[in-house]
Amino acid sequence: MSFPMAMQANDTSNCLPSVDEMGASVVTTGTQTGLSAESTVFDNEDGGGSDRSVFRQARRYIKTGWPFRVVTSLYSERKLLVMFLIHFVATMVIWGHFALIKYQEQEEKVPPDANRYWWKVLAPTLEFGAMHAILFQMAILPLTVCRLSIAVASSSVFDRIIPFNRMMRLHIHLGYTMISIVTVATLFFFTFFGLLCSDGEQDFCDKFTSEIMITGYCIFGFLLIIGFTSFLRDKIKYEIFYAIHHLVFILYITTIIHTFDVVQRTDERQRSQTFKWFSAIVLYYVCDRAAMHMNHRYQTSIAASSAVTSGNGTRMAIIKVHRPVLFHFKPGQYCLLRIPAIDRHWHPFSIASGPDSDYLEFYIEVYDEKSWTNQLWTMIGLRHNPKTSSQDEFETSVSYSDKNIKLEVKGPYGTSIGRTEDFSHAIAIGSGTGIVPVLSMLKQHVHQLLRLDTTKYLTEQELRDRKIRYVSETRGYSEKPIVSLSCSKKSSSDLEARNKSKQKRMMMGDLKGSDHCSRRDSSL
Repeated sequence: MSFPMAMQANDTSNCLPSVDEMGASVVTTGTQTGLSAESTVFDNEDGGGSDRSVFRQARRYIKTGWPFRVVTSLYSERKLLVMFLIHFVATMVIWGHFALIKYQEQEEKVPPDANRYWWKVLAPTLEFGAMHAILFQMAILPLTVCRLSIAVASSSVFDRIIPFNRMMRLHIHLGYTMISIVTVATLFFFTFFGLLCSDGEQDFCDKFTSEIMITGYCIFGFLLIIGFTSFLRDKIKYEIFYAIHHLVFILYITTIIHTFDVVQRTDERQRSQTFKWFSAIVLYYVCDRAAMHMNHRYQTSIAASSAVTSGNGTRMAIIKVHRPVLFHFKPGQYCLLRIPAIDRHWHPFSIASGPDSDYLEFYIEVYDEKSWTNQLWTMIGLRHNPKTSSQDEFETSVSYSDKNIKLEVKGPYGTSIGRTEDFSHAIAIGSGTGIVPVLSMLKQHVHQLLRLDTTKYLTEQELRDRKIRYVSETRGYSEKPIVSLSCSKKSSSDLEARNKSKQKRMMMGDLKGSDHCSRRDSSL
């Protein structure tokens, strides 16, 4: 049973918050008779434009055309595409159903000889259908961000048909769909009212300043603000994006007020009330967040911290915190961190440690001077070293232990990276932030092998490393260094002594969750 993994030395962007939102992570599992790709979408090809990209080399070696890549991509996202199709059909059915009801009502209400007859029949028809299509988006949107429910459901049988690992993609899709429908409906409504107002029909001119139109302006404005900041979420501070995104709660309240206008309150006409569509779903979302806060929030402290500065100035903070007793997770999941000494915001990070470890490890890339990550960097005592002697080697590594930094952990959330337990072999490839859950899965795999047969595992690992070095030397890849997780080359006597030492440490309980191979440069 093999579990190789490699990553580039000059790619240090592997510690951003969430694997579901950025980076690339690929898990390919297979049996002796075939392969089944769990995820084969590469969001970041070269991690910075380098010719040493693993993905770029693989593409040149395979030499596949764009039809093959398109088909492979569609197949890997088949569950998400099915969800998109179901969502589209459901939206069109709801739109058509309520549009037909309004059409029949307008046919009876509007005289055949009325001015702009078809405008007065079709415009309210399309608007009424669009309104309920928007309410449908608002009804299912909160379900895609119920983190606790998604984490629990991803471990059930529903994970085989519902893409829980792509819920953020679905959330973004629903949000942009709602904004698009609202924008088109608003422009169409203004055109309709403007035409009739220009024809001298004062009732339609007065509607521009009516109570329901004013609340409609507010809804449209909130949606534009949320949509604009969401589109620029990679260019603005996370705290600003997170705060503005909570305007959605005001949006829901305004939507409820929207149909409780003076016409509804005076019983002049009964309107279709919006709260009936999403009140239960919003209440469920609130309960999910309350459960997160009350049942999955833990107080802990940092046990050790390390900091690494690359030759090109990129900084990374690696922290190891004491794992709470009730905190159980799977490789690929993430949690939220909050350090009260820095601020009161929660920050999501993927977990790099193995599920059996007594600690939780996080690899955090440090950004600009005003960022939360830089404040953490300063807190653990590292000062940036501007010296850049090499682009491919880590030049500075400073470790700090027992810093007694208190922090809060909330989680775990997200989904596991793949179902490898059902297969004989697994290949994990990570680029950028995708390397963090791969590390967690690798550590779990190593721990399971060590529990079975420590000596056999270490011996086979040394033989595999020798084969890799032989292939590297014979194929001329020595000029393209990467960083791999493996053990250094030793003689047979050293290997035997090391195996006995590790077996003894395992028997004493010191190896659990903390022993792994060192990081080294090799040519592949």
